[in-house]
Amino acid sequence: MIPLKLTFQGLYSYQEKQVIDFEQLTSAGIFGIFGNTGSGKSAILEAISYALYGEIERLHQREKRAYNMLNLRSDKCELDFEFLNFKNEKYRVTRSFRRNSRNYNEVTSGDTIFYKYESQGWVPIQSSAEEILNISYSNFKRTIIIPQGQFKEFLELGATDRTRMLEEIFQLSRFDLYGKATQLGNETTEQLNRVEGELKAYEKVSKEGIAEQKEEYEKENIAYETRKQGFEKVETQYQQLKRVKESFDLLAKEKSQFKQMETLKQGMEELEKRVNEFEKISSTFNPLLKERVDLKTNISKRNKELDEEKASHEAIEKKLNKQEELLVKIQPYFEKLNEYRKEETEYKYVMNAKQASATALKIKKEIEVQSEALKKRKMEIDSLAQLIKSKEEQVIGKKKGVIDSSILMNVSNWFLKNRSLKEDLGKIEDRLNDETERIDQLLDELKGIGVTVENYEDFFSEKLEQLKIQQEKAQKRKDDLTLQQKLADYSHALHNGEPCPLCGSEEHPNVVQVEDVSQNIATVEREIKLLQNREAELQKQRNNAGKLAATISTNQQQKATDEKELAELKAQLHKHAEYFVWTDFDKDNFEEFETKRQESESISKQIATLEQEVVESRKKLENLQKRVESEEQGLNTFRIKQSEAETAVEINKQNLTVLNFDDFDDFSPEQIEEKAKSLKQKNDRIEQEHKEITESISTLKPKLSAKEASIEAITKQIEEEGEKLEEVEQSINRECEKLGISQERVLEAVAQSIDIPAERKKIQDFKFDYMTLKNKIEGLEKELAEVEFSQENYAKVEKEYQVGKEVLDQLNEKLIGLRNEIARWESELLKKEELLKIHTELSNRSEIIKVLKQLFTAKGFVNYISGIYLRQLCDQANVRFHRITRNNLSLQVNEVNNFEIIDYLNGGNSRSVKTLSGGQTFQASLSLALALADSVQAKSKTTNNFFFIDEGFGTQDPDSVNLIFETLRNLNRENKIVGIISHVDELKERIPSSLVVTKDDEKGSMVRPTF
Repeated sequence: MIPLKLTFQGLYSYQEKQVIDFEQLTSAGIFGIFGNTGSGKSAILEAISYALYGEIERLHQREKRAYNMLNLRSDKCELDFEFLNFKNEKYRVTRSFRRNSRNYNEVTSGDTIFYKYESQGWVPIQSSAEEILNISYSNFKRTIIIPQGQFKEFLELGATDRTRMLEEIFQLSRFDLYGKATQLGNETTEQLNRVEGELKAYEKVSKEGIAEQKEEYEKENIAYETRKQGFEKVETQYQQLKRVKESFDLLAKEKSQFKQMETLKQGMEELEKRVNEFEKISSTFNPLLKERVDLKTNISKRNKELDEEKASHEAIEKKLNKQEELLVKIQPYFEKLNEYRKEETEYKYVMNAKQASATALKIKKEIEVQSEALKKRKMEIDSLAQLIKSKEEQVIGKKKGVIDSSILMNVSNWFLKNRSLKEDLGKIEDRLNDETERIDQLLDELKGIGVTVENYEDFFSEKLEQLKIQQEKAQKRKDDLTLQQKLADYSHALHNGEPCPLCGSEEHPNVVQVEDVSQNIATVEREIKLLQNREAELQKQRNNAGKLAATISTNQQQKATDEKELAELKAQLHKHAEYFVWTDFDKDNFEEFETKRQESESISKQIATLEQEVVESRKKLENLQKRVESEEQGLNTFRIKQSEAETAVEINKQNLTVLNFDDFDDFSPEQIEEKAKSLKQKNDRIEQEHKEITESISTLKPKLSAKEASIEAITKQIEEEGEKLEEVEQSINRECEKLGISQERVLEAVAQSIDIPAERKKIQDFKFDYMTLKNKIEGLEKELAEVEFSQENYAKVEKEYQVGKEVLDQLNEKLIGLRNEIARWESELLKKEELLKIHTELSNRSEIIKVLKQLFTAKGFVNYISGIYLRQLCDQANVRFHRITRNNLSLQVNEVNNFEIIDYLNGGNSRSVKTLSGGQTFQASLSLALALADSVQAKSKTTNNFFFIDEGFGTQDPDSVNLIFETLRNLNRENKIVGIISHVDELKERIPSSLVVTKDDEKGSMVRPTF
């Protein structure tokens, strides 16, 4: 996360709106926030944390957080924060809360809105800081913005909490595979159970069972083939008898059908007569009858059309007469319309002249007002020009007392560097004194042991060698005395008649007499014990001397380095003194220079103020001059407009020929306009009515003529069609006389509506079917004349056939069943073999998953990976921690994933981090925090990273502050941005850009950037 811009107001001690541009601050790689205790430095970090997560460390929700965060003099708190996430995407968040106007103690929170910057600008999104930054609040305050007093939290966290933190930061939950292993195990068990359940269905399926079924199938197939051969003879006989029977049955059926057709034959003959008669009458009379109907229909239609045309002619004639009457009424006014139109136009001239006259009067008054204002403005310009001249003379006089700013800057930089070199020189001298004192102290300790750095190895080696010889001699005496004591024990145990345990003899003539030496053995053993204790003591002294010698060597090396650095600093200081070339100042009197600098700066500020006043006055003068020029142009424009208005009055008066302008002196513009409007409306109405009436008459006259012609034509058509109808009636009568039938019979015959083609086809079909059936019966009788057929014999053969077929079908069904069963068993055997293979694979898989579950139980694998990450962090942290502690200390992770300190000043032994001093704890915490930030940066693949430390650095000595500052400054080379909150003035002088927080009793806290 990289901060870009923070805007806030009403938060804690901040009343007024504050805007912090982090892009300027972070450009140097390191920046600071400085101010007195309680000024509001830490509130800036809380503003960022609360804007992003709605959480802060000092207050919780139940502690009336919103009320306590809101400034007591403010009614609302607003936060607006812009930032880049780990993908270098630009985001913004706004958050606010407001005091209830009716209840001072009630503060309500407003909406929190996240935005993402797209091509079209800020776009609201539904998201959270944890999703955007990919880090929770608890880890945000451990790795990015570390609140005051919690810098060492990561170092002192318990193993469980630290593991949980690393798991979240590095997404180690992906290594928590217990759930997946359990799920996989359950799925495998479920599959195994399913396979076992499926296998139970195939318990009876085997290769032996299939072989038995195939053997049975062969037996049944032989029986089927034997039965089939006998059945085929019976089937042949049966089919022959069946065909004969079917022929006899068909003959009987067709004879019955022929008998029915004989009864229908007479009806068909009568139908044929009626069809012939209808066909003859219809062919003669149908055209005449149709023509008669058509003519009657046309005559009726023409009569109706004639009535309609006569009615339409009457209506048009009435409308034409009415229009002609209206035309006569308006014609006199229309003939004078041009005169009325001219009067209508002159009303406009009167109106224009009236308006132009009023405009000329109004402009005249405006010219008088503006002329007076312009006179006053010119007097103001003269006064302002005199003021500018006076201030410019003051500037020229004051500039003589100002020192060149570049000289002041160079001299100031010389004094700053001179002071820094002297301070560094003093620190190194103090450090050299401390190192000399420490070396002398360590040499005295060696001297107390009785050795030196050069001879301690030889001294202790010689002493230990002497002790070794003494121990060997004492051990030899002990061995001799022990042997002597054994001989004494043997000699005392010998008795005559009892075998010797050494030689087996039962006689003991010369038993040696040996005295008891047990007391001597005890004395020698005490001597050996003392020698061993002495050896251990010497070894301990030797180790201590070795540690002292190593420490002396380290300190001597450091002293040599510091002496070299001291010489270099002295040379730099001497060289720096030669650079002081300014004769107006004393290089040994900084106070005098500072006084002159302040005086020069004060005069410069006065000059800047005067110059700014001159600039503002000149700007005001220019504006006034432009305004006067503009007003003069405006005045000229008004004079031109006045002349134009007066000219317009005269021109409009000259255009009047019908109306008299003086007649309208007492008329208002509205009254004149109303008269003109009324006249125009009447003229327009008369003109429109005349146009409409003449157009209507022009349209109606042709229509009336057309109707008269139409009536005449229709009347003529009716007469012609009446004559044709009479001729058709005469033709019908002549044809009836020819055929000897009346018109009634003709109409009756035609009314039958016989479908001649259909009836003809019906008659022909009957004749064809009749002859076909007759011929077929004759053929069957001839075919069966000499054939013998017995119903009893047929029934006997049929029964024999059906019994044989039923038996054969049963045998065939059994064969099919056996064949299907064999195929089913063979298929199931393949399935069983496949299931057995799957069962073996699943069983093996289940055993492997059980082993994996044991590995993943209780996040065991996550803890293992977390330990690897922790050791890597420790190794990264030691790169800086080892350097900051001058190679005296380093961090390590023990077997339970807790931090320990390796102390190289004490033989490289380990001890608890809780034994570190406050300053050392800060150094270790800083190193770990930077290592953690490195890892987070590498994981997110960002090109830069941001890290904020809210610590005062008050626990650090000057040397440690130098080392820590150099460490932080070097982070810029690693694309890291570091922000520091502190009250240490020494850091403020070293940091190139910073925010200074001050607190005013009235205005509250204020932020001021310095670069």
